[in-house]
Amino acid sequence: MKKAILLFITLLFSVAILYAQTIENNSNPYNLPLSNEEFFEQAEIVVEGYFIKVVAGYNLKGTERYADGYRIMALKVQKVYKGEQYAAGDTLYVTFKGGRPGMKNIIGEDNNYIPSVLSKNGINWPPQLTSPLIFFLVSSDFPDDENSEYFSYKKYKRFHNEYMYIFENQIVGLNNLVFREREDFYNYIRQFRGFTAPDPLENQPEKEAPKAPISRKSNQNNF
Repeated sequence: MKKAILLFITLLFSVAILYAQTIENNSNPYNLPLSNEEFFEQAEIVVEGYFIKVVAGYNLKGTERYADGYRIMALKVQKVYKGEQYAAGDTLYVTFKGGRPGMKNIIGEDNNYIPSVLSKNGINWPPQLTSPLIFFLVSSDFPDDENSEYFSYKKYKRFHNEYMYIFENQIVGLNNLVFREREDFYNYIRQFRGFTAPDPLENQPEKEAPKAPISRKSNQNNF
């Protein structure tokens, strides 16, 4: 009798663990390190904008290996939702791991990859480097190049390397977080402390990011 009770308790405990894991996987289907809410709560700044180009590359180890270096990319701000209130049109600088000295005015090859969060929501559109995105950023702690013309500039890095993608009025990303209309996204971010959402009268269609005549270079994963 005791063995039967012990077996029942063990089975019950196993089912409870399995149920909890199922719930967790459903809320975090892409196995990201944070929940959707935590991305919004913990990012230092959240902005809408698009990358312009690589403005600098450096390697503090003195090697030619791309993986040993860093690159700095210019990001054009369109809207600020959280953090320092940059004006529309301002440029932010985002540092990435991976780069070579002398990298400048490089934007990379056209991208044909469609992130799964887009394809699973019926968006068969490969975002390009200059596509508008929602950026989650924190202050960069990457080593800096004292000899760079950008050394004195404030620099950020991506928060856990995540974006939200913008396709027409849809905003999709993170753990399958989907907004079919911009106003739905604005209503969502209003629940978080420190966020500013545009007034309804400001919700005009976004202009397509300009495609600057920038030199292209193959085999550089700049996105």
